[in-house]
Amino acid sequence: MKLLAEKAKERHQIYAGAERGTSPDGPVEFAGHQLAYLLNTAFWASLRQEEGGPARGALTVADRTVPGGLRFTEPVMVTQESLVRLSPALGATLAAVEVSPDGMPQIWGLLEAPPLWQPVIRIVGPATLVISEDRQVIGLQRGAETHIVRNGPHSLMTLLSAVLDRTQGASQSDGLSRAHHLVRVIASMHRTGYEGMILVVPAESAAWPEAIHLRYAFDPQSSALPKSRLAELPHSRPEPAMRPSGLAPSNTGPRAALRPRAQTLLADLSQRLLAQIGRFAAADGAVVLGDDLSLHGFGAEVNVPATLGTLSAVDAVSGATETDLPLTALGPGLAAQAARFVHHYPESIAIVATAAGGVTVFAWAQDGRPLTGLKHVQELLVEY
Repeated sequence: MKLLAEKAKERHQIYAGAERGTSPDGPVEFAGHQLAYLLNTAFWASLRQEEGGPARGALTVADRTVPGGLRFTEPVMVTQESLVRLSPALGATLAAVEVSPDGMPQIWGLLEAPPLWQPVIRIVGPATLVISEDRQVIGLQRGAETHIVRNGPHSLMTLLSAVLDRTQGASQSDGLSRAHHLVRVIASMHRTGYEGMILVVPAESAAWPEAIHLRYAFDPQSSALPKSRLAELPHSRPEPAMRPSGLAPSNTGPRAALRPRAQTLLADLSQRLLAQIGRFAAADGAVVLGDDLSLHGFGAEVNVPATLGTLSAVDAVSGATETDLPLTALGPGLAAQAARFVHHYPESIAIVATAAGGVTVFAWAQDGRPLTGLKHVQELLVEY
């Protein structure tokens, strides 16, 4: 717990410090021991039950300048009991936590979305917490085990962005934006609970269609809909100055950048479309997307020959790597089919979800070697 608290505090200082400055008039921040208290309290609350089910819910650090919050008349102290009692009502909302005058964490209200640069603690199961910040998972607590997510050349966003950026000659920010949209699709596929596969292929290539037969192919106008709709959205991770942090510089006041109604509706429709694309994977056969996020169709039969190639299996959380694993070791299932496809078409990405809840991404690293199987990706999808 202490390690997770220190990691969250470290990220908070790095990413928020430059924006907020060092003004002494700024709002009170959470100290490491206060974050550790939140983690410990949430952990023990996760072992309790309420209304016949295990406790669930999420906490985030935020002051009362955050726009859109529902504020309690009287704050509620953060205790195991208060978290358990609140858990059935939280759903997708977050309990907003501040420091009371006597230095103890207290819940002042509820938020629909976490503020920028602030840690989020999610109770996702008995004795299981996920800690994230700005949609990026920092670490996990499972029982007595603490896992810090290792970033590097084979991290999820780096791997996806490398492929999406490479083939289109897009800017780095555009590649990152499309990577975030793709993760939303992956998360939707994962939430169906079914086995499924998504293939992301070069939009302009004439090679890959020889290995795919689409049972449900879309016409050109429908195929271009995700690409055109997403292109009209602002960057998926707006500049810090355009997003409320809840800890804004004292000389600027709270930031409440409100989007026009039409833009808000477009964003909502776009997110629904991404979620629907992910649900297509529950049907028999693969979903096929272009690397520009055009939608070719779903229910695809994939036919690629067996190969004697190898891959590196990388744990998406710990970064632990096994090298030179033969593709034949993957067996006859979807994972082997996905790995063979990416081996034959190295500018593509394949994502596989299992009925047991696992998600693996197959892609080539930017330097061309090796073929990577990024496993346990499901652990990083909680914010999507």
